[in-house]
Amino acid sequence: MKEITSAEFETEVLAGGKVVLDFYSTECPPCEAVAPKFEGLAKLYGNDIKFLKIFRQQNRELATTLGVKSSTTLLFFDGGVQSPVTLSGGIKRSDIIRQLDTMLPGGQVSTTHEVSNYPGFIEPQPGYMLSHNMSEQPKLCGTVYKVAVDVSMIDLVKKEVVVIGSGNSAVEEADFISRFASKITMVHQFDALTANKQAKEKLFANPKIDVLFSHEPRSFVRDGNMMITEVEDLKTKTRTRLSGDGTIAAIAIAKELN
Repeated sequence: MKEITSAEFETEVLAGGKVVLDFYSTECPPCEAVAPKFEGLAKLYGNDIKFLKIFRQQNRELATTLGVKSSTTLLFFDGGVQSPVTLSGGIKRSDIIRQLDTMLPGGQVSTTHEVSNYPGFIEPQPGYMLSHNMSEQPKLCGTVYKVAVDVSMIDLVKKEVVVIGSGNSAVEEADFISRFASKITMVHQFDALTANKQAKEKLFANPKIDVLFSHEPRSFVRDGNMMITEVEDLKTKTRTRLSGDGTIAAIAIAKELN
């Protein structure tokens, strides 16, 4: 956790992404009460939100400009924009958490007190922790979150995609992707699709989609930015390499009935 001055406000706060700023004072009981909560939450949220402190008495002009009239006062910033929510005085840890969670992915679950039936957890989980853990886990795989961003365009123009499968999920997936991609090749091991009649009629009427019947995938190899899917014709045993920008396996799992 870093302590800043007014001179660093622009670079550390306005250009600092997601920030919570604590205006504190000396000989201030509320400040002393909030300090351990603030430090503890900095350890929990510190990878996503920057926690900063500033001494109010020595930075009065900035405090006045930001509407800070007492200590301790917490201000929240996201992308240089100050949140209308300000916490001051006897601040509860839960109030800080509630505001921090609005700055992170997670939706309504992040402000839910407790989730009692989430798969994979024996005991009820605090909503904010469930949301936090759900956002932390995919980061290990390199996921980058963009919160509250509207997707205005998907750049799949001139992109080719291979879809493995023939059921409703595969057919609907292929049809949806055809709105963006230039060509889709479906690979299916049998002579007919297993999707419902309406879905099949829609698929066969789509000029962007081709179906390879009686074929099965044998390998998937990354070649630069392309995905090479090797498929085998089950009747002739010949193999073909399909080059595309991505491969989707939309296949069902066989049910164990015994």
